[in-house]
Formats: sequence, structure tokens, C-alpha cells
Amino acid sequence: MGAAHPRNSPYEAYAARDTHFVIAAGNDRLWAQVCAVTGMEELKDDPRFLTTSDRAANQEELKPLLEQRFVEDTAEEWLARFSAAGVPCAPINTYPEALADPQVEAQGWVQRTALPSGVEISTFGPPVSMSDREFTIRSGPPGLDGDRDAILAELAAEKVA
Repeated sequence: MGAAHPRNSPYEAYAARDTHFVIAAGNDRLWAQVCAVTGMEELKDDPRFLTTSDRAANQEELKPLLEQRFVEDTAEEWLARFSAAGVPCAPINTYPEALADPQVEAQGWVQRTALPSGVEISTFGPPVSMSDREFTIRSGPPGLDGDRDAILAELAAEKVA
């Protein structure tokens, strides 16, 4: 099943011509929009896909049908069409794309830290926030074997216990 929703379909990642994207059509109205956007109106009346439950039970048959169409265009083109039709959808970002996302930046999730070599990098900070406390990266990653002795000591203590 992978990233598919167990009770809704289409509600997962799909391959477009260039990359993957996600749609979340969890009800019959959204399903009708998916059929219209893809130009696959015949699927709306297919007995395997009539209801949300039918589509969920037949996800393995539905996904390849949709992906045959999705690979004809780019993810960006599909996302524009689905957004215009009111179908929840989103790109699947690479790590650099996620770091550069304006919403991620606005949330303050990107923080700087130093590698053992001294090079500064941007990465995601702790995924927790509280109104009266700021969480930050306390230290960068250890160098090669930097925590070796502590880890071996902890493992030895567990073995004895």
C-alpha cells in the first residue's frame, strides 16, 4: 500500500512525467473532479470506483490507470489543474526544495548548524514549538566515531542488565 490511504482513493503519491505529486480526493465530489481534470470521465461510472469504499478496495487497479495519464504531463501542470478544480494536491519536495519553501521559512523550521569540518549548513530544527520556549539545534553532528565510546559503553551496560 505504501503511502496510500487505507480508506480513500485516489489519496496518495503519483508519478508524473518528471517527478511525483500527491492528490487527496477523499470523497465522491473530489473523485468526480479528478475524473474531469484527467479527461477520464468513464472512470466515474466504473463499478469498481463508484464509491469511496469501492475505490479504496480497488486502489491497486486504479493507481496504474491514473498514472498512465499522469505521465503525459509534468507534476506542475497536474498540480495547477487539480488546484483550479479544488482537488487537494501538493508537490513532493526534495530536501533542498523543502528547505527553500517560504512556508517552512515562515514557520522558523530551518536552522543553521556546523558540520565537524566547520562547514555551516541549513537543516531542519526540532519539530516542536511552544509559545514560551524556543527549541534549537544544540550541537552539530559528531565527527566520524565521535560518539563511539559512549555508544559502546551504553551497549555494554544494556548487555549486562
